[in-house]
Amino acid sequence: TIEENLKNVTCPKLILWGGQDFCFNDHFFNRWKEIYPKAENHYFETAGHYVMEDAKKEVISKTKSFLEKQ
Repeated sequence: TIEENLKNVTCPKLILWGGQDFCFNDHFFNRWKEIYPKAENHYFETAGHYVMEDAKKEVISKTKSFLEKQ
């Protein structure tokens, strides 16, 4: 299955999550962290499904910082 093969993705990972997502709740966020325990992750409490719109400045900052480390 796709999920079984996710562990084979070896590139650096950045997880940006909206705490108010109407579709993907914290269960999904926690599952991604289980699959990729070394991934950098950030949880935006007030952001919803469209994290990049709801937390634009923070997402840009976190993404820029992540890419600079690579």
